[in-house]
Amino acid sequence: MMKKHIIYLLALISIMAGCKEEEQLFAPGIGSEAFSFQPISGGAVMKYRLPADGNLMGINVRYKDFKGKEILRTGSVYNDTLVLVGFNEATKDNPATITLVRKDGTESEPISTSFSTKDSGAYAFFNGVKVMSGWDGFFISTDNAADANGIAHVFYLGTNPYTGKSDTILLKDFVIKAGKDTMEFSLKQKIEKNTIIIRTEDFRGYMVREEAYPNIYAYNTSKLDPSNFTFECEKSIEDETRMMGSKYLFDGDVKGDSYYPDKDNSKFRFYVAGPHATDVPMYIDLGKNRLCAQIRLYAMLYINRRLGLSSDKVYGSLFGYNYFDKVPCDIEVFGAREGSGTGYDNMQWERLGSYSQDPKTTTNERWSRGCFNDGYLQVNQKQLIISSWDQAQEVPPVSLSIGFLPDKEAIGYRYLKIIPHQVFYNKLSTGVELNLDRYVALQELEVYTRTEE
Repeated sequence: MMKKHIIYLLALISIMAGCKEEEQLFAPGIGSEAFSFQPISGGAVMKYRLPADGNLMGINVRYKDFKGKEILRTGSVYNDTLVLVGFNEATKDNPATITLVRKDGTESEPISTSFSTKDSGAYAFFNGVKVMSGWDGFFISTDNAADANGIAHVFYLGTNPYTGKSDTILLKDFVIKAGKDTMEFSLKQKIEKNTIIIRTEDFRGYMVREEAYPNIYAYNTSKLDPSNFTFECEKSIEDETRMMGSKYLFDGDVKGDSYYPDKDNSKFRFYVAGPHATDVPMYIDLGKNRLCAQIRLYAMLYINRRLGLSSDKVYGSLFGYNYFDKVPCDIEVFGAREGSGTGYDNMQWERLGSYSQDPKTTTNERWSRGCFNDGYLQVNQKQLIISSWDQAQEVPPVSLSIGFLPDKEAIGYRYLKIIPHQVFYNKLSTGVELNLDRYVALQELEVYTRTEE
């Protein structure tokens, strides 16, 4: 008998508690028309208008995110907008309930509504992603919207060095930011045909999306032997008595140390074009279509020598004893396929790459830093002028690489056109500008292509 009384008492207490809870719910005085939603990346912006009630403290919005997890977002009476988050792929008509909250913590009767969302930044990231074959690796280009966000992880399928089995190997993590970007990735494991995997996550740590990109080639590259191509430029100075000419672009001397051991200042031993050689193309015929990776230009190091002799009536005043103001600083490179036209002027040229520095860039910030008294080589805080062949061997060469994206059609180019638009500026303390005749000088030129099997 006592047991029945206890059960009855507990049931009564439960009913009374439920009635009290129902009594605490107050009428909101507004309906769903007081709320509007604007879809945004990964969620929505909710705008609201609350009744003029001094007892109100704010609102609660309850809904489920993309994982089905219950989300509570709170808004204040001092604001009129609230951001709803927690979504990745765009959604429509997500159910939500809204309650008004008084200062004593009581909530109103719920108001039912719904909202839609746009793709989150971590999800929409893939809309602007391109994965492209590259040299000894690959490229990823991105084009993200202004509201981009999240984190991206880049992997490739390779061999796990610890297990020896196939595995996804992480290459890089980066924050997804608005705008365009192109990233280059190198692969330590030499695999020509690769599968690249990109995975994104949101800032809450949830994985958002994953995509695989198969058949991405990582072309191995190597320097093309000069015996495989020919060079010509109508402004090239070909004078073997002074050891000037295009052949010195490809003789393997990347520093200018062939000046030793005879130290004959009447022998130049490098390439010079002019006068008025800027904007005049240099052409390279590769013999056949080749996948071209880059060209590399070298400048002569700061060697203790006189460029020309005052008694030399032809070239004595050509250099004014200066080399660095004849080094090109603004260069474009174009490619043309075999059969694209007869004669260089009639070929269908495609722009492959470029490099540009202001001609008046200070000498210690130029790509050719090291071919003048510019602090490139220092001993005891003094500029070192290279005075021997042995010293030259201890110093790295000075070079500029202009790289190209791999040909999308994997055909390559037979012809290259290199145009030096400008050379670096040089002015005497008296205000006189030198190299007004725009001679162009280079120490060495290398061409890198896909390694042939």
